[in-house]
Amino acid sequence: MPARVEPLRRGPISHTLTTTGDLAAEAWTDVVVRRAGVVEELLVEEGSAVRAGDRLLVLDRREAEILVEQARTEAVEAAKRAELARLAETEADNAVEQARIAAERATSEHERYRRLSGGLVRQEELETRDYEMRRARLALETARNERRKATVNAAIAETAAATAGLRCERAQLDLDYTVLSAPLAGVVSARYVQRGQFLAAHTRAFTLVDPHDLKLEVNLPQRYLPLLQPALPVRLENEAFPNEVFAARIERISPVVGEKGTVKVTIRVPPAELRLRPGMYVSARIVIDTRPHALLASKRGVQYTALGETPHVFVVRDGRAWKLPVAIGYREADTLEVIPIAVPAGLAPVYAELPLAGGPLFLPASLLVVTEQDVVVVAGQDRLKGGELVSIVEEHAPAGSAPPEPPAAPEGASAAGGTAAPSGARRP
Repeated sequence: MPARVEPLRRGPISHTLTTTGDLAAEAWTDVVVRRAGVVEELLVEEGSAVRAGDRLLVLDRREAEILVEQARTEAVEAAKRAELARLAETEADNAVEQARIAAERATSEHERYRRLSGGLVRQEELETRDYEMRRARLALETARNERRKATVNAAIAETAAATAGLRCERAQLDLDYTVLSAPLAGVVSARYVQRGQFLAAHTRAFTLVDPHDLKLEVNLPQRYLPLLQPALPVRLENEAFPNEVFAARIERISPVVGEKGTVKVTIRVPPAELRLRPGMYVSARIVIDTRPHALLASKRGVQYTALGETPHVFVVRDGRAWKLPVAIGYREADTLEVIPIAVPAGLAPVYAELPLAGGPLFLPASLLVVTEQDVVVVAGQDRLKGGELVSIVEEHAPAGSAPPEPPAAPEGASAAGGTAAPSGARRP
């Protein structure tokens, strides 16, 4: 029987969880205009790299500049009025002080005349001093009222000046809003406006993304939660880069399980992988565990003949194919980890029976175990049952070439095509 074979080998293999999703930028934003206006300048296009604070577009500024000048003039005038009100308040304070001194003097004179009223001064003089005292006290009260009015007027003027200053700042802010700047460093991924277009306030103008900070958010079934932990390595693949694997890591795992019994896992892509772009559809393999020295076989060499049956391989020893059972460990795309298992004694005839004329031949259990020196049939095994002579066909044999002749039967073979059993075989 012609067959192609591949040797078993030792090497690393990983237990992985495979999922898919779209890459997204961790830092991205829609940039909107803060005021209405006509687009006067467009300074960037899609694909332009920008730094935080770079100008993106400029709106018509003429009306805003006029409003700023008007607000500044009003603020200057209000500040002058406030200064005059403060001067008036100071003058009112001085007037109160003068009135207080005059009232104290008039009171002192009145008291002196009252003490001398026992025949030394006339009643008319005493009444005059009393009148002067009352008038001085009234003047003091009037001065105090004027000072209170001046204080109120000064407060009003100060408030008006502050309000004018705020209007000036608001006008300046409105002028600043005519220039749209980048809120973060990144790349312009989309432009939604044209030069000369009238934009209403809060119109979206650009979308910015940071391509250096990518993530992949996937939802995995909750049964995988015990296997997941931060910092596990992840291998990313994308059809734009065939046969390339990009390294990533799990950054965080959601502490809650969603309504559909899934857990959100965030995978962070290192900044070095700049060829990956936001929006790319990728396949992600989360590496749960790695066995560095596993016994590996091609996926094509492992057979499953019936549901629930132990997997098996056909190995070639001394020119014959032997059907040997294996257990399957970790799996990758084209490679499987095979774990040798011994054939139970009661099943040995099933795995080691040879079609000899004199009867079947059985092998001891010690020979019914796969070893790393074996070669495994990867093509042509569908015609094998176990025990047949095989001829090895090269992988790159010329198309249409005839298969090689089977080897001559060793000395001692029967006419029915049988041969002597390998070392350790016995007849029942």
